[in-house]
Amino acid sequence: MQEQPRETHAPPLSMPGDKEHELLSALLEVAGALVVVLDPQGRIMLFNQACEQLTGRRQEQVLGRRVWDLFLAPEERAPVQDYFQQLTAGDFPSENENYWQTDTNERRWIHWKNTALTDREGGVQYVVATGIDITERRRMEQALQEAYRYNEAILETAVDGIVCIDEAGRITIFNRAAERIFGYQASEVLGSSIDTLMPDDLGNSHNGYIHRYLTTAEPRIIGFTREVTGRRRDGTAFPLELSVGEVPLSGRRMFTGIVRDISERRQAEQEAKRRMDELAQVSRLSLMGEMAAGLAHEINQPLSAIVNYAQACRRLLQTGQDNTQLLLDSLTSIVRQGERAGEIVSHLRQFIDRGKTERAATDINGIVREVVELLRHEIEVHDVALELDLDPRLPALSIDKVQIEQVILNLIKNAVDAMKAADRVRRLQVRSRRAPAAAEVSVSDTGVGLPDGSAARVFEPLYTTKPNGLGVGLSISRSIVRTHGGRLWAAANPGPGASFHFTLPLAEGDAADE
Repeated sequence: MQEQPRETHAPPLSMPGDKEHELLSALLEVAGALVVVLDPQGRIMLFNQACEQLTGRRQEQVLGRRVWDLFLAPEERAPVQDYFQQLTAGDFPSENENYWQTDTNERRWIHWKNTALTDREGGVQYVVATGIDITERRRMEQALQEAYRYNEAILETAVDGIVCIDEAGRITIFNRAAERIFGYQASEVLGSSIDTLMPDDLGNSHNGYIHRYLTTAEPRIIGFTREVTGRRRDGTAFPLELSVGEVPLSGRRMFTGIVRDISERRQAEQEAKRRMDELAQVSRLSLMGEMAAGLAHEINQPLSAIVNYAQACRRLLQTGQDNTQLLLDSLTSIVRQGERAGEIVSHLRQFIDRGKTERAATDINGIVREVVELLRHEIEVHDVALELDLDPRLPALSIDKVQIEQVILNLIKNAVDAMKAADRVRRLQVRSRRAPAAAEVSVSDTGVGLPDGSAARVFEPLYTTKPNGLGVGLSISRSIVRTHGGRLWAAANPGPGASFHFTLPLAEGDAADE
């Protein structure tokens, strides 16, 4: 067989004397740098100790062999050979980066600085490459880039707007959702004051909160969710839900705001309130219809008294009796009974009239007494024993009187209805007391009680146990109590009957006194 030509290895790089060789060896190990000397064909002439430690190969194993055959993956060899040809041709880029594979196939990323040693004619004799292992740095850079891309993705895909500002109130981040909410492009507001996104009367106060927090650490807005008013690019104001957090960053403090446009929620709430008001009106009228006989009796009493007193006055005048005092007393009684009838009618009109709902400081015990007076006739007709246990120490509550009056009227009317068919002592107890941070009103009866499993169902719309009931009274009552920040619930009594309880929150000052 024809003998195949063997690859010839170039001799290792050498220097003329021992001292010079020692100096070169010392320089090659300075700072742990990788040092490789290559001939014009890319064969290794010198391979220092740092290279041995990195690759796991001894110098005698690699001398005379091409560097790309030893340490580069197949797909990377061609680019490195092209680069090396540029070096030896004089088109000399001084730095490059590439992977080296170790004897365990681990890939290490090396940053190289290259120097060409030429002869007198300018021809390249050797290439000295000095390298630094930057694998960990590259991994950190890649991790940072990945984290940056991840954060960018979060910012750009977040449903809520994200707006970041610095200590001076200048906008530093404005994500895509914020662009959609406010109508600005990020490029239009970055570097601008946060006042740009707020109505004129609110922007300064927001900056004031930030300044106060920076100087006093008083968290007026930091760490809380609150409702504020925003301003769109077209100048329109709209409701926002805002949460602000602090981000310490390189000795500076940044603030991140999460904003949510709640315009649609507010519109839905207003529509729901409008419909609830309409249902409440229907419920009030229904209650008045059920109470018609008792109300007629209440109005008939003062009217009958007025007729009797008026007839007495007429008889005095017809007989010619000179009894001025008796005539004045009768006329005074007529006025008093007329006023009483007027008060009853006015109270009914106020209760039935839908009107504008307004909250004001109101005595809850006073409302209970007024409702009891409205139902006095019905309570007496059905032989119900009434017990009022009202705590006189309860403070005034910020409530809508007409709405809470409707709740109490519903509960007492239902309690009386539940006892109509009960063959036992009929006892109605209405209590008020102070609960934690709230006032609690309870209405208890000795009626038929609650059917099994119906303690929660009685509040469902259209659920009723009455033959002719609408099934909206308790549902509306619970909605009214909830809009006041309270709770309404039912429970079976240990004995006969059931109890309904509701709470209404105390004012902040009154709650703090507990």
